This record gives sequence, C-alpha cells and structure tokens, in this order.
Amino acid sequence: MDSPPSRHLRWSFPAAIAALGASLRAAAVPSALASTDEVNFALALERFDLSLHQPHPPGYPLFVLAARATGWLTDDPALALALPGITASAVMIAMLMRALWPLLGSWGAIVSGLGIAAHPLLVQVGGAPGSDGLALALAGCALAVVLGAGSAGAWRIPSASALLGVSLGVRPSNIPLAVAWTLLITMEPGCRREWRRSIAGLVLGIATWIVPFALYVGPTKLLALNALHTEGHFTSWGGVALDLGPLAIVMRIGKVLGHALAGVFPLVLAAGIAALSKRQNYRQVLIPALASLPLLLWAALAQNAEHERHAAPLALVACLGLGTCFTRMRPSFSRPVVAVAALPLIFSLTETLSDARRPSDKVEAVTWTARSLGHERVLLLGTHVPRIAAWHAPLLRVGRVQSGADVARIARDFGDHLTVVVTSEVPHLDIPELSLVPLHHFGQTTVYAARARSPMTMTDLQP
Repeated sequence: MDSPPSRHLRWSFPAAIAALGASLRAAAVPSALASTDEVNFALALERFDLSLHQPHPPGYPLFVLAARATGWLTDDPALALALPGITASAVMIAMLMRALWPLLGSWGAIVSGLGIAAHPLLVQVGGAPGSDGLALALAGCALAVVLGAGSAGAWRIPSASALLGVSLGVRPSNIPLAVAWTLLITMEPGCRREWRRSIAGLVLGIATWIVPFALYVGPTKLLALNALHTEGHFTSWGGVALDLGPLAIVMRIGKVLGHALAGVFPLVLAAGIAALSKRQNYRQVLIPALASLPLLLWAALAQNAEHERHAAPLALVACLGLGTCFTRMRPSFSRPVVAVAALPLIFSLTETLSDARRPSDKVEAVTWTARSLGHERVLLLGTHVPRIAAWHAPLLRVGRVQSGADVARIARDFGDHLTVVVTSEVPHLDIPELSLVPLHHFGQTTVYAARARSPMTMTDLQP
C-alpha cells in the first residue's frame, strides 16, 4: 500500500517522468532525414499522393495529418515529423504511470515509467521522423484507459479498442497490435465478457479513418496500390522470412528480441526470475508475454528483422513487465539489482543519443558524391539512395536499380558519357559483368565507380 506522501506524488512523478521521456526523444531527433520512408513523409507534408509514394503505401493518413498540424511550429521537416510522436509518448507515459500506480504501487509504476521513458529503442523510435512513435504511443494510451478505468468503467474496453483502431490510421502495418490486443482481452479474466464490445470498438475506430481515406484516394486506386505494395513486401524487398529454414527463423526471432531488450535485458531477467519464484505470480507475468507473441512473430517473420523499430512494441511490453515483476521482488533484493542492472541501460541510452544526431551512412554517401564528384557528369545508382538523393542533392542524376545486373547494363549504356556511381546497398553487385572501384566508405555503405565489362569466357580463364 502506498504511503501518504506517495499518494500526493501520483501526479508529479508521472508528469516529471513524462517530461524526461519527451526530452530524451527530442534529443534523439536526427539532424537530417535518413531513410526513404522519412523522405516520403516529408514530401507528403507538401502534397499527399500515394501514387508518387508521398507517403508510401499503405498511406499513413492520420500521421501525415498530425505532422501537418505540428509542422507550423518549425521549418525543420525532421522535427515536424517527430513532434507528434514526442508529444504522444509523453502523454502515454503519464497515462500508463497513473493507471499502474494503484495496481503496482508507487515503485512499480515508477520503474515501468522510467523504463518506457529511457528505453533506448523507444527513445529512438519516439524521436524518429516516422509513424512508429505516434502509433505506439496511441496503443499505449489505449492500454492505460483499460488499466486505469477500474471495474466501474463499462465503456473502457470499447473506448480503448476504438483508440487502438484509430492508431492503425497512423500506422496501418501495426495491425498485429489488434491481434495482440484481442488475445490480451480474451485471456484476462476480468475482460473475457468484453471481447465482442472490444472488436466492435476496434472496427469503429478503423472505420473513422479508413472510410474517408478510401473516398479521398479512391477505393479502386487504394486497393491497387496496396496490392502492389503487399506483393513487394512479401516477395522482393520486404525482408519476409517465408522461405527460411527453422534455424534462420530462430535467429531472426532472437535478433528481434535483442532489439527489444537492448539495455534492459539484465533488469528484465533479474526481475522475471525473482517474480516467477512465486507460483502466484505466473499469470501476471505470462499473460502479457503470450499476448505479445503475435508482435514477435510479425516483427521476426513478416518484417525486416534488421530494422530495430519493428521491435518497439515488444520493448514497451518489456518495460511494463519490468514494473510488474519489480513489485513482486523482495525489497532487500530489488533495489540493489536495479542499481546494478541499470548501468547497461544508461550506457546504451547514451550511445543511442550520440548516434541519433549523426547523419546516416546513406545521407553521407549522397552528399559526398554531390560535393566531390559534381552533378553534371555523375549518375548515382542505388535502391533507397535515389529518393534520399532527390531530397538532399536534388541536382544529382540518380537511378533506382535492383541488382548488379541492372548496374552493369546502365554502365554499359551510359558509361561513355557519365561517371556511373553505385552504393553497396544494391544486392548482387559481385557479378562478372561489373567492375567496381571503391571511392569512399561511410560506415556500412560504400560508394563505387562502376564500369561494365564483357562476360568472362573460357579463354579468359586460361593462364
């Protein structure tokens, strides 16, 4: 039970930790738009057109509206795109702490709140110029509505489900959140009778944005564009693990869990072991874990596991579980464990904030090419780099390719008139028809001068 002083701090502590979370996310806003998706969102602020990938399908209509609403505060497109996520994350932290306070006590709520505020991945996602931070924050607010309304809140679950449905208008590809939500409602004893109303609220929340969005774009056009996007996502470029073996799938799951638990793994491990040492704590620990299983499978098997942001919902679940487990640890054990295990979190957070302000490898490659090689006689080829170049170096000639064979063909056709440059992001560059000369290295991205050569013959192989 809370002591009287802690009851008076139920507003001040959530407000202070929410302000801390917002400050960390503001510090993590990148200095320049670093990815194709971010450039697409920035272009959508000027003109919304799915056919031009402004933004890319499936559309993200509510995120673009939110970014336009906050865009008048700044001329920096990266900050304009990040502000909705920063603001909503602060609200989510305060709401979740207020909801958890009577359930977990003051220390449990504070531990969960600090975890959400300072988790390196959640800070990175919340400060990024993308839709992930805002969508996740709205889902967290929906969870806070359910946790904080109490048994007397007859409409708490349908209202929260409707808010979750609205969050899918911010990021439609977060649809597994709805699956995890339904599982959580079904498994929680006090909510099992509410699953029909939960689904009704979810459908209503989705309908509030998808109907006007379809009318604006056109139903046929919207279906056609998203069909092409879905086909590409699950075949050529999405990083989907449909044809991988069991070992590779396990490794991808491990990579996603590594992203989600980065910096907090010692805390989660120690708290989880201590909590599960008591049999009565199994349900409180295992129900959220089982409900988050669709999020894990979606991030590992239906998304590109290399992108850390896809593990952000799991990071939020880990922070909530951390507070739950903390309350079930013995006080003599909990505080020393937290003090020692928090050191990796601080180190990882410092590294995240340091990396956030540094331009990405692709941005550095584009700006170096434009500055060092000029604009007139250079043709820059890549998969994602051309869209980034169109934003950061609009005078540079660019072209989008899918493989080394495309680069060789373009170099053969235009090599006599232009210096053909290619980045290492293009797959299958190591083909006999292509000669590459390294020009500069930028982290994991290398810029090459590309020249075409005729295919090797048997005569070429003789000494």
